[in-house]
Amino acid sequence: MSAILVTEQVMARVLRRASELPPDQRRQLGDPLALSPELLQGVWIPSMAEEARAQHRVGQGRGLLVYDQSDTLRLWYVPAQEAAAALARASEQMRADAPLVLAAYEPTTEAILLLRTLQALQLAYVTAEGHLRSAGMERMESRPLPQQMHPSDLPAGVHARGGVHPAGRCVIFDHVTLGELGRVILVATGPDEIRLDAEVYAGNPATRTPRGQLLRQVVERLDRGIQHGLVHRGE
Repeated sequence: MSAILVTEQVMARVLRRASELPPDQRRQLGDPLALSPELLQGVWIPSMAEEARAQHRVGQGRGLLVYDQSDTLRLWYVPAQEAAAALARASEQMRADAPLVLAAYEPTTEAILLLRTLQALQLAYVTAEGHLRSAGMERMESRPLPQQMHPSDLPAGVHARGGVHPAGRCVIFDHVTLGELGRVILVATGPDEIRLDAEVYAGNPATRTPRGQLLRQVVERLDRGIQHGLVHRGE
C-alpha cells in the first residue's frame, strides 16, 4: 500500500466549507500559508481531517494526511506502514514519536496531519472536536540543492529546456547534432518520492538508437542526482 494523492479531494472539501464565506475570505483559500488562523482552523484543518477519516473508511488503514507545500501544494494520504518515507527529513525524535502517535489516535473520529513547508515540519493531531494539537514542530533539515542542472551534469552536446506535460514537470533534451532526443516527465508518486518517465522522440528512424542511448544516460544521471539530493524535484 503506497501514498495516495488526495489534493483534489481535499480542495473539494475546502470549497464546500467555504461556500458561505465572503468573497475576500474565499480568495485567501488559494494560498494556505497566508490564511488567517480562523480560516486555517475553520476550513483547511477540518477538510484535511475529514479526508483522512474518509481514506480510513475505504480501507486505507491508519495513516498521515500530508500537507506538502515544500514545492507546489500537494496533499497525500500516507498509510502508517509508509510513514517513515514521509518523515525521511525529520529529526530522529520526530521519526521515533510518529509511530506512537499513529498507534494511539482513533481513526474514525480523529486524524494525524503532517504539515511540510520549505522551512518547517509539524506533526499534528486533530481531536474528535476538531481541535488541532501539535505533536512536534521543527525546522526542516537543510539540503544544498542547486536551482537547476548544471550543463556538466548532462552528456556532452546535450541541452535541456522546460516543457509541459499533464502528468508532471517535463524536461525536453536536445543534442547539438542529433536534434531533439526526447523528454523526461518527473511524476510525484509520494510526499518525498518521484518517478522518471522517459519518451524518445520519434523523429528520424536512422538516429533513433543513438538518441535513445543518450536519453538513457540523461535519465540515469537525473536519477542519481535525485537520490543524492542534487536535483530538486520542484524545479
